[in-house]
Amino acid sequence: MLPPSDGSTQNVLRGAATSVVQAGAIYLSEHTAPLPIPRELPCDVRGFTGRTDHLERLDGLLKADGRALVISAIAGTAGVGKTALAVHWAHSVREHFPDGQLYTNLRGYDPVDPPAEPGLVLEGFLRTLNVPSSQIPSDLEARQRLYRSALAGKRVLIVLDNAATAEQVRPLLPGSDTCLVVVTSRSALASLVAREGAHRVTIDVLSPAEAIDLLTATLGDGLPSATLENLAELCVRLPLALRIIAERVAASNTPIADLVAELADEQSRLETLSPDDDTNTVRAVFSSSYRALAPDDAKVFRLLGLHPGPDISEAAADALTGGLARRSLRRLVSAHLLEAHGTRYRFHDLLRLYAAERAQADEAPSAQQDALERLSAWYVHTVAHAQRIADPHYRRIEPDPLPPGINPLTFATKNDVTTWFDQEHTNLVAITRCAGDRRLDVQAWQLPALLTRHYMKGHRWLEWKPTTTVGLEAVRRVGDQRGEAEILNSLGILHAQLAEFETSYSCHERALNLRRLAGDRTGECVSLNNICFPHKQGGRLESAYRCLRESLAITQEISYASWQRTVLINLAHTCGELGRWNEALRWYEQLSVLPPDQVDPDDGIPLVTRGEIYRGLGQVQDAVRYQEAAWNSIRGRGLPMDKVYVLNYLGRAYRDAGRVHEAVEVHQQAVAICQQHNAKRFLAISLQDLADAEERIGR
Repeated sequence: MLPPSDGSTQNVLRGAATSVVQAGAIYLSEHTAPLPIPRELPCDVRGFTGRTDHLERLDGLLKADGRALVISAIAGTAGVGKTALAVHWAHSVREHFPDGQLYTNLRGYDPVDPPAEPGLVLEGFLRTLNVPSSQIPSDLEARQRLYRSALAGKRVLIVLDNAATAEQVRPLLPGSDTCLVVVTSRSALASLVAREGAHRVTIDVLSPAEAIDLLTATLGDGLPSATLENLAELCVRLPLALRIIAERVAASNTPIADLVAELADEQSRLETLSPDDDTNTVRAVFSSSYRALAPDDAKVFRLLGLHPGPDISEAAADALTGGLARRSLRRLVSAHLLEAHGTRYRFHDLLRLYAAERAQADEAPSAQQDALERLSAWYVHTVAHAQRIADPHYRRIEPDPLPPGINPLTFATKNDVTTWFDQEHTNLVAITRCAGDRRLDVQAWQLPALLTRHYMKGHRWLEWKPTTTVGLEAVRRVGDQRGEAEILNSLGILHAQLAEFETSYSCHERALNLRRLAGDRTGECVSLNNICFPHKQGGRLESAYRCLRESLAITQEISYASWQRTVLINLAHTCGELGRWNEALRWYEQLSVLPPDQVDPDDGIPLVTRGEIYRGLGQVQDAVRYQEAAWNSIRGRGLPMDKVYVLNYLGRAYRDAGRVHEAVEVHQQAVAICQQHNAKRFLAISLQDLADAEERIGR
């Protein structure tokens, strides 16, 4: 946005902003296309029947302006239809919530994955509510505050499915009484009822009449009532089991009497094998339906049970199953053995457990290992393709060759990459852990190594450290020193971001030595650059300078132009910290000779560097001009720490130009962003800059 031509003052803000600073010639105009009103409810259950009393009770609670409803099962029964009831009712009342409907599966009783982290759920909700990624804080409490603010005064229905505890739900409750939350859980969530005043709606298995209605919705009215009653009781009137067996009967040419007898025999067999297992009845239904599947569909079903994440895309399922999934997925959904949610698929908890049992029983250990190797390799190569689009100039590792027939995704734009990472971030952690547990060590280290830039730019500390720790253990098992250097480089960056500078230095030093031993000149110049940061934080500016000079020499020797740009900027800043501003300007001027195709045209860092050099040379008006230009180039699209970086240098320019009140405001904004994102290294810098500016006011 250009300043007004008549010299007058204008204050214009478009888009979303959590805080705004009017500081001199800074112009904010963030143009972002708003997302549609969220409509995240899963598809309504086909042929939903019964639960009339429960639906009427929910309608009554809605009219009573209840703010939280808990749909819980008696004695923790799974498959009783909590989600079906919640989703069906939510669809029936969605017109009461014109501002949207949010939905998430909290995975409270998932047999494989841990329960969903409230902070990650909030991140997804905030994006859905049109909060730009750059404004979503890292801290859980800050996310809660922003979430409540985003929902204030809006009429939004929020469905929190499959909650484990009240503590998992509580951070996801809005502050506005115009919103309604529906929670499903096997637990009664007594503390949510006691503290938050939630209303509990408890459901049991269907009544005999409701169970028969559910069966006839699929099978029609032509079957003898005795047969339907027998079938309903064999399924203990659990909706999940009833839907599966009804679909089985409808799709089978076998006489229903034979199917009933088969189900009874299967149930008896399971009870004989494990008489104390109270899940035998529903497992008998699963077993009967599983054995009726075509061979390819049965194989896809059981291999999907090996997938460690909460859901799966069609492309990932195809990799896992060796190309069998695309047709089978739809047939499994039709048989109620798999759930479709948009373009992704997932199991009911009980079916997931059963599928995993079948994989253990019906697939050889080598076949299970091959399937997981295909899947993890697919993720590795897909992430590699994503990083080529997201960071085209950044050095990256080349993954090992793919197994035959595996086709990773490719991406056209950075937005495509962002969307995919948002969908897959939980799976990426799960796949990394699974690869480590299964001793798929190459994939277990390559995946977190490739994800370093994604984790760094998104400030994903909770995902970065555990996956990279898995990667370090894996790469040391295979004895790959180049790979170990990649992982140590990632850990060095992480520890520097967390202000753990001695640990960062140790990681970078070890990575540097390994790269030198391996003759990896490209990696060596990267490590020499990165180790300058813990050197500088430890007060070793001359050591940092020497490392950067050595790194620059290597980039020139091997013609690594994109990294040469990074080193030149860091040299200029380091010389400035040493008080050698004329030398800093000479390093900066070398940027002009770099090939244009190796420079990101949207990068504002060179402007910041030039402005800081002018400040050091006493040309403060030029310093302000360049820092304001840098801010205007980044303010509408930059990542949080990129904004903090620019704001701090802008504040210093204002301070030295005598505009100390504006400097304080700018540094206060930088501090607020750092606190939101738990960015310890940048917070320390921002607080020091703020203190320096405030000291000028007191003089």
